[in-house]
Amino acid sequence: MYTPQMVVNGSDAFVGSDQAQLQKDLNRELSLPVSVILHLSLAKKEGQIAVKYSAEGFTEGDVINFALVERGLSTEVTAGENAGRTLHHDNVVREFQTMRLKLSESQVLIPLTKVFDITQASLIAYVQNPQTMLIEAAKQLDLEND
Repeated sequence: MYTPQMVVNGSDAFVGSDQAQLQKDLNRELSLPVSVILHLSLAKKEGQIAVKYSAEGFTEGDVINFALVERGLSTEVTAGENAGRTLHHDNVVREFQTMRLKLSESQVLIPLTKVFDITQASLIAYVQNPQTMLIEAAKQLDLEND
């Protein structure tokens, strides 16, 4: 392991600043045929969001992961090699849930209690094969627009 590291769909890892390798891997992944569909919708409720999803073309035993992320955060560093600097953070995971994928329509409730600014939050959902760790589909919804 090394930092910063880039991993593309669990199948290749390289130094994160290697743009040529990243483009090569992304082109490879995007050229693969897509035979799965993931639909997401969400409704904000008091202190949580209700996420409805439906999935087609997946394998029995796949899992679905939900990451509630927040952008626009910063940290004032007081010690260590970055002392005196302000570090900026995007897509900080505030809540994460994993469950077995249901092939019929299903719903999950995700708390918003750890999000400071809902206008800077998104929900990322991705379906993953737990044996191979390959990500088979992914969707993102911004909470500010829904």
